[in-house]
Amino acid sequence: MSVKLEDSLAPLEEHLSKGSVDVEWFARELVERKLISQSSSDSALGKYGTADSAKAHSLIKEVITQIQADESKLKELQTILENEKLLQLLKIHFSTPESSMEKREATKVEISCQQIGDEEAIKLCEAMSKQVLDLDIYLDLSWSKKREVIRRNRKLALQENGISKTGATELSKALTHCPRLRKLDLCRNHIGKVGSIELSKTLLQCTSLQYLDLSWNHLYDEGITALADGLQNCTLLVTLNLHTNLMTEKGAIELSKALKHCKSLQTLDVSRNEFGAEGGVALSGALQNCKQLKTLNFASGSINDKGAVELSETVMQHCRELQTMNLSWNSIGDKGACSLGVALKQSEKLLSLDLCSNKFREEGFTALTEGLKHCLDLKSLDISRNGTCMNQKTVGLLGDMLTHCKRLQELDLSFNSIYKEGAKILSKGLKSCVRLHTLDLHKNEIGDEGSIALCEVLKHSKQLKSLVLSKNEIHEEGAKALSEGLKSCSMLKTLDLSWNTIGEGGAEALSEALENCPNLQKLDLHKNNISDKGTHALCKALKHSTELQSLILSDNDIKGAVDSRSTIHDLSEALKLCTELQTLDLSENNIPNKEATTLIKAKKEYWPHLQNLDIGYETESQPSTSDRMEQCTEVEKRQDDKLITSVGGVDKTTVDSQQPITSSYLRGVNVIAQTS
Repeated sequence: MSVKLEDSLAPLEEHLSKGSVDVEWFARELVERKLISQSSSDSALGKYGTADSAKAHSLIKEVITQIQADESKLKELQTILENEKLLQLLKIHFSTPESSMEKREATKVEISCQQIGDEEAIKLCEAMSKQVLDLDIYLDLSWSKKREVIRRNRKLALQENGISKTGATELSKALTHCPRLRKLDLCRNHIGKVGSIELSKTLLQCTSLQYLDLSWNHLYDEGITALADGLQNCTLLVTLNLHTNLMTEKGAIELSKALKHCKSLQTLDVSRNEFGAEGGVALSGALQNCKQLKTLNFASGSINDKGAVELSETVMQHCRELQTMNLSWNSIGDKGACSLGVALKQSEKLLSLDLCSNKFREEGFTALTEGLKHCLDLKSLDISRNGTCMNQKTVGLLGDMLTHCKRLQELDLSFNSIYKEGAKILSKGLKSCVRLHTLDLHKNEIGDEGSIALCEVLKHSKQLKSLVLSKNEIHEEGAKALSEGLKSCSMLKTLDLSWNTIGEGGAEALSEALENCPNLQKLDLHKNNISDKGTHALCKALKHSTELQSLILSDNDIKGAVDSRSTIHDLSEALKLCTELQTLDLSENNIPNKEATTLIKAKKEYWPHLQNLDIGYETESQPSTSDRMEQCTEVEKRQDDKLITSVGGVDKTTVDSQQPITSSYLRGVNVIAQTS
């Protein structure tokens, strides 16, 4: 056997020596399959210098020495040699019984976001059921289906493929040939309750399953109930995602029965399923057995106080490894918040907490802030849309809590009616969060005085990457103060000051600050009363923002030119190095067609990735701003030196180059710039 094996491996040694087959890859494969030891591999690759020929000879020698007449190891070696690349180079024959046929191995099939539909899914299932499971084989089903295949597929990803109950039914049959399946991802399909019932039969056999994603599949309670029956055998399950499946209380109670057996579970996502308080109680009771639970998402579950109390007293008391918890949009009041506050005092490993849009007031918020003081490693906190609990006292408590959570990186306080006095108080605590990289204060009406207070925070926030201050009644004075602080934020990528009135002076001050932000990717200054002069000032900063992907200057006072200088020309020149630009919105600015032509030409020359160019303008007789054009597709053709519009492929009349482009021209219209 050893002589025959040595002869068989001679061609492989030649290719390893030439470098046409990677020596180190071959060595890793041998070690992973336990054909040789790690020490033998290290010795073979290390002691002969860097020459591939020496390494190859040493490796082959080790293989022959250690495998000898071991039939099982010989078969394992064969699976390596039948790698697709090696098959094209080698013709190796082994001394195996004639009844054995060529074997192939596939450990992962990933065909995601291809919208293959039921018909193609059924073809895939046929390949699997005939033991031909390899991505390359699936794409070319003409490959001989008479071969016996080693069935070791462990990962199957088919998300976003339009698979309905028909495809799911066939898939469930095919999966019976994959008993070692570890990962199954079918999110964003149309499996439905019937498909789920069929899949549940397969899960009874997939005892090695560790990852299951069936989110966005409209399983309903019937599908969840059937799924739960199959999951009882999946005791090794680590991740389960059932996000958005129209599951109610009934389905949650049935699911909880299965979760009692999944003691290895680390991630559970049942968000956007209104399973209510009783469903939350049932799920929490089951999860207390999952001691390794790290991520829990109950968002939009309508668990209210009763569910929150049960969660606090079971999951948070017994699952001490919990790191991420999302309880947003759950109508949790003071009682639930107080219970959570007590449990948070023992959640020392918590890294992320989302309590957006609940119903607790001062009492509940006070308890939460007291509990969060003990979460010293907290990195992300979202308590947005809880304005009913905000006053100067609670904002003060929040500021005090922030002095303890010095590792905080993300903070969302949007829609909270903090106002200027609250912003002053909050700023004192924010100064402690020197690692902060995301701050969202959208719609808090902090005004200029609040902006001045934030200036000092920004000077300490050198790692800040995203700042959202839209709808905050910030004027020129506030913009100038913020600009001083932003000079320290060299890592800034996103700045949103939309729906304020920073004006010309604010734009000029902001321009000076943004010159120090070379990584800027998104700038939103919608509706800020910025004139052409302010836009010219911004152009100075934008020349340095070569990574810019989105620029929004809509609904300002840009008319296209000032003092004989073309605003649009200068803007195009400033952005010409922004090759990653995807969105440029100048709508609602009364820009003449002549200036619009400049943008259209610049699009082709400078911005290959630009998807959204909006230069429309709403007149009083036209629909509201919210209804304006989402996207304007530009195409350049060489003909006459004029700008025309085309609807449905039919050319319309030439537009006067000095007439403002209105949304009546651009909504759903292809704009074509034609030059001689």
